[in-house]
Order: sequence, then structure tokens, then C-alpha cells
Amino acid sequence: MAKTYNEADLVLAVQAIQNNPKLSKRRAAKIYKVPESTLRARLSGRLSRRDTQPNSRIMTSLEEEVIVKHILDLDARAFPPRIADVEAMANSLCVTRNAPRLERAGPRDLSHADQSLKLAGIAHMTIRGPNAKIQ
Repeated sequence: MAKTYNEADLVLAVQAIQNNPKLSKRRAAKIYKVPESTLRARLSGRLSRRDTQPNSRIMTSLEEEVIVKHILDLDARAFPPRIADVEAMANSLCVTRNAPRLERAGPRDLSHADQSLKLAGIAHMTIRGPNAKIQ
């Protein structure tokens, strides 16, 4: 079944319940045409799928940020960042928190670092999971 509501409808339903304690969850779901189960989940604190981290992502945003700062630091000192060095750093970060090692890091993209690396004129760097292939 196709999704017939949007995030704005869900947010409005949540706000309506919070502003009017007499409004039931079932009634709010009917008024705003959103699934009651989804509305109940949001009211209990569950985030939307868009706001959660994908399961396939191996590195945290903080780890990616550390690598990007290191790359930008190397670039500022006129040392070109080597893929092997970036991969080794990423693997050492993953090993410290018992995450799976990265199999490959190629010249593609770090998920949150694109803009700062583009501004520095550095090629994209990809850090992907164990079974990923470089395209």
C-alpha cells in the first residue's frame, strides 16, 4: 500500500495532540489522515527513518569529520592525501570501537564531507563497508 500522507501531516497531528490533551490519538490520526501506529510511535519518541543513521553506514559522523580534518590539514601543508593513508586511518578508527574494518577506500566520497573537500579542491574519498566495491 502506498504512503498517502506526508511528514508535515504527521508533525501537525503530533502538535495537535500536544496542544490539546483532550484530543485522542485515534481522532488526531483520522483528522490528519496519518496511520495511528505511526503517530503513536512518534509520540513515544521514535524518529523518522530519514532522521536515523542507515544500517549500512560503518563510520560515525564524528569519525568522518576527524578524517576530513586530517585530509584538509594535509592539504594545507601541501601534502597530497593518499588513499592508502586515509584507508589506514579509517580502519584504525573502526578497530578502536570494534567495528568491522573497511575493505576499501577509493576516490569517491565521504558522506558528510563532500562540501569541505570540494572547497579545498580535493577529490572525493569513499569509505565503504567490507563487501563494497569501488565503482
